[in-house]
Amino acid sequence: MKARHRIFAGIWMFLEISVLTTNIYKYIQQELLTNFDAFYAFFNDVVYNDLMKKAQKHLALIVLMFCVAKMLLFGYMRIEQGDFDRDIGLYFILHSMLFVVSEQLKAIIRSIDKDIQATWTDGGFTAHGETMKPVTITRERLNTLDKWVDAYKNINDSCNLWNHMFRTQGTPSVPTLCLNVFSMVVFMMALLVISRAGQNVQNNSLYLKQKLCQLNVLAVDNEQYYKLTRDLLRCVSSRPCIVHIFGSYDVNMEMLPTCVALFTTYTVIALQFNSVL
Repeated sequence: MKARHRIFAGIWMFLEISVLTTNIYKYIQQELLTNFDAFYAFFNDVVYNDLMKKAQKHLALIVLMFCVAKMLLFGYMRIEQGDFDRDIGLYFILHSMLFVVSEQLKAIIRSIDKDIQATWTDGGFTAHGETMKPVTITRERLNTLDKWVDAYKNINDSCNLWNHMFRTQGTPSVPTLCLNVFSMVVFMMALLVISRAGQNVQNNSLYLKQKLCQLNVLAVDNEQYYKLTRDLLRCVSSRPCIVHIFGSYDVNMEMLPTCVALFTTYTVIALQFNSVL
């Protein structure tokens, strides 16, 4: 049994190393670091450009280091310890890359805003947006427009590269995803059985109170018997037989829709992340 496990682990690790090697090669081949330099070469804000280039180079190096670390460390350990470390790393990297794209788009917006302000300063428009005189389209403005086009294409190329990287990351995770789905189905079946059993307890408790109420009404003529049934009814009403899990959740059929809603929300979020990655 251990031998089979080791063989499976070796095959799994080989597959993951192959995918990650292709991943890293694609990453280096497309020269993502050079893309950062080329993007900010279009703009004249030297201080901001230097700051963002350094920050984004660090983010790019983190991506590369994560791929190498995962290839060396997580290839075998992931089978026994789960995907928590890998998922947290991927989400962090995805957040970093979204930050990069957001800042680059802001740089283009800032450049466009400067051009709009220059047009207003030159008296090209009135306060109501009406044209006072024809706007002079100089060669410099045409070059600026070309820079915006090139800058946006650069952002799009970087996004396509990242999409490829995360798409290949998900290839070795298909068996794990199937296992997680199967585990969730088993969990939901077990939850249904437990919820039904807990609901039966509550239904029987309610049925017991109903019968005690009937008995209490019939025992009105006998004072001693009436007091005993009333005390028993008060005891059943004040001390219901309700089983809790996690300290606060009642085990009944109301728990199943709540868990189904949580499961559906988790599935939707997971699918959204999977489509993004």
